[in-house]
Amino acid sequence: MALGFMLALAVLAPATASSTPVQEGPYKKYEFNIPMRDGVKLYTAVYVPTAKPGKHPMLIERTPYSAGPYGAGRIPRGFGGSSKFRDAGYIFVNQDVRGRFMSEGKWEEIRPQNPNKKGPKDIDESTDAYDTVDFLIKNVPDNNGRVGFWGVSYPGFYAAVAAIDTHPAVKAVSPQAPVSEWFLGDDVHHNGAFFLQDNFDFYFGFGYDKPGPAQSHPDIEPMGPRPDAYKFFLELGSAINADTKYYKGRIPFWLDICNHDAMDDFWKARSMPPQLKNVKCAMLTVGGWFDAEDGYGAFDTYRHAEKQNPGIDNWIVVGPWSHGAWGGAGNRLGKLTFGTASQLGEYFREEIEFPFFDAYLRGDGKLKRPEAEMFETGNNQWRKFDVWPPKEAKPYTLYLNADKKLSDKQDTFIKGVAFDQYLSDPDNPVPYAPGTIRRRPSTYMVEDQRYLEGRSDVLTYQTEVLDKDITIAGPVVADLFASTTGTDADFIVKVIDVYPADAPEPLANAQIQIRAEVMRTKFRNSFSKPEPMTPNMVERVTYKMVDVLHTFKKDHRIMIQVQSSWFPLVDRNPNKFCNIYKAKPEDYQKATIKLFRTLDKSSAVKFSVLP
Repeated sequence: MALGFMLALAVLAPATASSTPVQEGPYKKYEFNIPMRDGVKLYTAVYVPTAKPGKHPMLIERTPYSAGPYGAGRIPRGFGGSSKFRDAGYIFVNQDVRGRFMSEGKWEEIRPQNPNKKGPKDIDESTDAYDTVDFLIKNVPDNNGRVGFWGVSYPGFYAAVAAIDTHPAVKAVSPQAPVSEWFLGDDVHHNGAFFLQDNFDFYFGFGYDKPGPAQSHPDIEPMGPRPDAYKFFLELGSAINADTKYYKGRIPFWLDICNHDAMDDFWKARSMPPQLKNVKCAMLTVGGWFDAEDGYGAFDTYRHAEKQNPGIDNWIVVGPWSHGAWGGAGNRLGKLTFGTASQLGEYFREEIEFPFFDAYLRGDGKLKRPEAEMFETGNNQWRKFDVWPPKEAKPYTLYLNADKKLSDKQDTFIKGVAFDQYLSDPDNPVPYAPGTIRRRPSTYMVEDQRYLEGRSDVLTYQTEVLDKDITIAGPVVADLFASTTGTDADFIVKVIDVYPADAPEPLANAQIQIRAEVMRTKFRNSFSKPEPMTPNMVERVTYKMVDVLHTFKKDHRIMIQVQSSWFPLVDRNPNKFCNIYKAKPEDYQKATIKLFRTLDKSSAVKFSVLP
């Protein structure tokens, strides 16, 4: 018997209900304040169906975003997922996580797992999930003793950690767009580069300490209108100024970000997937190719669950979705249409998500489905694979050749030193979207890059017109040989599908971004031990981008763009080795960036292609 289970039995006392259960339509609502093993009580709302007799499974969502509506007589307008869950009589459970809204305790961002639990005071999010389940199966009427967890984004993180040291009643978990790793990918950083606009906007309404359980959280005073984000963040300067001017010490995590400018123990402790161990339930991880928030998290979670828990039922599903779009139609983004709603969001909910949970929570625990079901953009079709990335995919390299040509054959007649160059100016950074930027649009993930034509600080390479379809599958690797006159730099590499002139509008001649990623070069050798670039020395900068499954159609072209700013999505690199979050105005300097293409130092982008 696991130590965590014995501790839970030792300390759990009867929970208190805040009111007598009230029936509203087809559900009876129970409100519990469930004590954890250290005595902290978590607010939990339980909705038990009354229209269907018998025993029912429970689906739990743990959230930092409010488990309301609060009050015994208040029922949500609807519940997530397919209507089949309601028809089958599932019990729905919503819980405020520790320190949020109506739950007691101290809130902590991506609370680290405690690997050395020795007593009842030793808690983490997996023990809170464990204790919650242990109470519910003993106290919720008409439950069948089987439990599932689900959630999107931050709740996806809580779903994933519920699988760690799995409670015996937990049979199925679905982390969807899960927060997983905040230095290498997902919301806060990508390869050490800080995602400025997303985090500033998010923490303006999140992350404040509260005095105790409350149905709402305090907000900072309104900032006022921000008609031009590009101008606003340029004038803001480095990230620490957000605290000086706006947060004023009230967002502890913002100061943590500014003080931990490398992948130290603070960030390592908050890396969830390496801690996905002792998983004894089935997992279905869900992601979107164009998820701007947590696209990294789905693949990171799936791969670690697979590697660290051999033999479990472990699946992944990825569609052409922005963040959480599979909860709706999920068939359009920007200029792209991927099919009808029934082929995408509805298909996922009806044919993948519900059968997954139902097999384990009401059925015999046997589910026949491919390990990976992925939507192939370009051809706009679902494809099934025994493993992801597909074993049958073969290496394919595109070289950044002379005359801005892109080819799978390296230039062979280069004499002397060959390179392309541009001037990176922190006072005139490359915008990440066209027009006036206000809130960050999810469509930037598939933006038509023609808005950058004419900028001298964006290098553009493209193939000849393709004479056949090319399907890339799996991670993309940027392999650059570069120099800078500064001591640090960012590289943003974009993979772009160039449509022919006779494509239907609005795609005629469009340059649609398929994948893009940033790398902060001081982390080129180690994310834990940053190193300055040596001015004017050619160095290799290699990094992975998030996976893709895309077909470049015959008569299209493949384009690669390279630049050194992506603003204000990513904070500006001052081209100087320093703590960028605290950079002074005088630290920001222009730098000449060179990208090399000689025989022994040939910049390229590497893919895997399906036969």
